[in-house]
Amino acid sequence: MISSLQLAKICGVSQGTVDRALHDRGGISPRTRKLILDAAEKHGYLANPAARELMTGRSCWVGAVLPSMTSPFFSDLFEAIRESLALEGLRLLWTSASSDGEVIEVLSDFAARRARAAIVVPPDSSLDIPANIAKSMHVFCLINPISSKNVSILYPDEVMTGYTGAEYLYSKGHRRILYMNYSRKSQANIDRLNGYLSFMEKKNLKPEVMSPFIPEELISECRSGKGPTAIFCMYVSGAFRNWPSS
Repeated sequence: MISSLQLAKICGVSQGTVDRALHDRGGISPRTRKLILDAAEKHGYLANPAARELMTGRSCWVGAVLPSMTSPFFSDLFEAIRESLALEGLRLLWTSASSDGEVIEVLSDFAARRARAAIVVPPDSSLDIPANIAKSMHVFCLINPISSKNVSILYPDEVMTGYTGAEYLYSKGHRRILYMNYSRKSQANIDRLNGYLSFMEKKNLKPEVMSPFIPEELISECRSGKGPTAIFCMYVSGAFRNWPSS
């Protein structure tokens, strides 16, 4: 692949003339424009998006940082986000980070590369995004609320999620409702558990909580006939992969 400078030399014009032809700007004749476009196609020239972004100060992509790349929940959520961004002519580039420090490093890289915006699912609520990052691009935080300034927080009512989840199982006749969750200490997990506990207390039912999830313990309870009649659980990667059929 050749550069725009090499393309200019092939056509016997300036690099600025090549730029005007490739971006359909005025200031050159139709003959010269055709000469340059034909040469670009012949020699396989592709514009360098990074160079264009540096010149314009704008990019066409949005960065995303997730705690996990394997979670079906995050995959479905960010696929929907990708489709919405595509309608606006934007691309979504995502990666994972398991600690606050890693998240900050990734966000710093996004900002340095002039990302249009960044979407973050914080590992926990302690994440503090530096002001210089939040001011250089729009940062959205999902799922887990944080206290950083200049950041947009999109956070569902997880207390109500926990409450209505238990309420639904109760309406189906269940009274022994096990709340099962992974052990990550996120605000969403805390709020969801509090919602479950609030409903169980309202109905004078004994709450049963397993966090972290211990497959062998639950299997033993179920086989003994003393296990719960319903399980209210979050997705736990691989948790039920080897679940026995009997």
